Amino acid sequence: MGDEKKWYLIYTKPKFAKRLSDMLDKKGISNYYPLNRVVKKLGNRVRIHHEPLFGNYLFVKMAAIELTSMTKQEGVIGFIYWKKDLVIIREDEVFAIKEFLDTHNNVKLKHTMITHEQELPTEHDWELEAKGSTVETEVALAKLLLPSLGYVLIS
Repeated sequence: MGDEKKWYLIYTKPKFAKRLSDMLDKKGISNYYPLNRVVKKLGNRVRIHHEPLFGNYLFVKMAAIELTSMTKQEGVIGFIYWKKDLVIIREDEVFAIKEFLDTHNNVKLKHTMITHEQELPTEHDWELEAKGSTVETEVALAKLLLPSLGYVLIS
């Protein structure tokens, strides 16, 4: 039971999550540091840069017996707990975050009250609104629910 690998969320020192991710990559430890692709227009130029989606947080996949060794890593403040229980992130949620960030720019993170029973959405919601003789299409935002984190990604 203790050797089954699960996704956990680590809180790091400020601006240390990327460095920790690189160190864990070198050690062969599965981790994910979600980066949001931000598109900014500067006059007639478009600039794309990447910024952390969750700030000082890093997703790490490891067995429960390895957790204590992780807290001894440089830059690690600790694991995230909810009501005295260690937060375990579902595999499908980590995969969904990766897919969402690969296909969307300028993603916003919003705290929400959602339950584990809710399913992840699979399609965009579209609204058509008729105005006179033209039809305007408005994207009603692409949303991704993350029940184990209590957040929604919005693009």
